[in-house]
Amino acid sequence: MNITNTWELLLQLSPDDLLGYFYYNRNILKDYRVILFPGESNKIPNKFKNIVSNNISLLSLSPKSDFFVLDYDTVVQTFLRNGKSDVRLKGCVHFDTQIVSYLNRIYDDGTKDAPIYDTYTFLKKILEERLDFTDYLYLIENGFKINDVKTLKKMKDCLLSYAHYKETTPKQFESDFGKKNIFTIDDYKFINRTVNDIDKIIKKGSHFQNVFDLIYCMLLKLACIDFSSNKSSKNKFLLLNSFIINELGIYLERELAVCYFYLYKNDNVKSFFKKFQRNSKNLVDVIQGMAWDLTHIRTIEFFMAQDQVGSRYFTNHYIVTYDQGLRDILTAFPLDRIVFHNGDYREIFKQSLTSLSKDIDLTKLYYESINVRENVRKNRDLTKLKQSLIEELFKILQV
Repeated sequence: MNITNTWELLLQLSPDDLLGYFYYNRNILKDYRVILFPGESNKIPNKFKNIVSNNISLLSLSPKSDFFVLDYDTVVQTFLRNGKSDVRLKGCVHFDTQIVSYLNRIYDDGTKDAPIYDTYTFLKKILEERLDFTDYLYLIENGFKINDVKTLKKMKDCLLSYAHYKETTPKQFESDFGKKNIFTIDDYKFINRTVNDIDKIIKKGSHFQNVFDLIYCMLLKLACIDFSSNKSSKNKFLLLNSFIINELGIYLERELAVCYFYLYKNDNVKSFFKKFQRNSKNLVDVIQGMAWDLTHIRTIEFFMAQDQVGSRYFTNHYIVTYDQGLRDILTAFPLDRIVFHNGDYREIFKQSLTSLSKDIDLTKLYYESINVRENVRKNRDLTKLKQSLIEELFKILQV
């Protein structure tokens, strides 16, 4: 069986057909796992629902609470024998930069004003429910700024608070609210180990940095196109696709869909683009933050793919954030399913971008540019491209 055909079949077959496909090809598909959004079972466990607040979002890859897991064990071992899917569920929540920064303020000043106190209440529930959590999203986003003295100092302060939090109890966390002199020698050792690990990651290069650079360049070009032209939405979108083909060499469907919604003035992404204005203060920083938000979604997918390797558990990963815009994006362009295999993954959405963009034949556009994009990927320099786009945007803003 051809590996490419296997991916495509798992992405396209109906749920009923997938059951038969898994059963009759069980020896070949032992290392594959398909997650359907939503399904009829496997809802988010109550302990995760218990920590949700009005202001803080707990975001998974799908805005729906239901999902359905299909793999060798669920289909062959349990579903066809018992008539139900008996999946072992695990979960992990990842704090974004804002949550980690607020955690530092919980220990530093102990204000009961929102959002600090909201964060305190939320983080206490995390401890009470004994959930797995990480600061990986914070480390990935801020680790590449480590050479900046101010950033490094702030980062060490946040890591100190996180180090103390991850070893504490709900009762101790309540007692430590607003106290500054509570940190231990082990907390300080954690900072040094973490900073050293970040330094190693940067020296080796990073998958996450590359993903961020691609998305950042796309959003910078979107700003250049939109703020310098009175062309129609269709023509602006064509210009953006031309840039992606000839400068990035890669098709990022979710991120391109976000740009499509923006150019065609879809309210679904209005909150995500609320600061994406020509007259915005520090527009480049705004775009950088938006790029990291979108990168976090792909980071969660990457974590999930790694966790599926050789595991009988299904581990769902969640972003903890105050960002309403990020939640709106997952709602506006929801996943239909995601397929995992040996640390890699493929996904399709409820409605593809090619079907959304009725006035442009994107399928033809990208099919005819396969060789061009492959050559671009081999020769592109994203560092130079980022700088060139920033300079282009500055010139546009000065007019």
